[in-house]
Amino acid sequence: MSGGRPLSRKKEAAIAALLSAGTHAQAAEQAGIAERTLRNWLAETEFAQAYRQARQQLVEHAVGLMQKASVSAVLTLLKNLSCGRPAVEVSAANSLLERSTAAIETFDVLSRLEALEQAAQQGANHAHGNAQANGEASRGPGRS
Repeated sequence: MSGGRPLSRKKEAAIAALLSAGTHAQAAEQAGIAERTLRNWLAETEFAQAYRQARQQLVEHAVGLMQKASVSAVLTLLKNLSCGRPAVEVSAANSLLERSTAAIETFDVLSRLEALEQAAQQGANHAHGNAQANGEASRGPGRS
């Protein structure tokens, strides 16, 4: 799973149960192990890392499904802009405008963040270059 040796079948079953059950007790029951055993495994680095990785994959899959559904959702809103029922049309229009504005704001913030990160990186590179040019990088701390 995480580059080490593979987990046992019981541990794999416990991870699957953790992903689908509502509580640790339910997950332990589903996996056919004691809850205490499950909690001990969760304290193990290798098991916890494998669980985190499986959970991340599950979330990424869910986000992918939501992105696919987003196209249908927008098409539905567009269809409702002219459905002949004014209240529904106004609601769809408001929803589209709110989401469009939010998306523009998000893209603007991300662009600004990217510019700041690039400026910070260039500043760090510039400072590092000046330090080397002045011989500061070759002298260790406390050396003159």
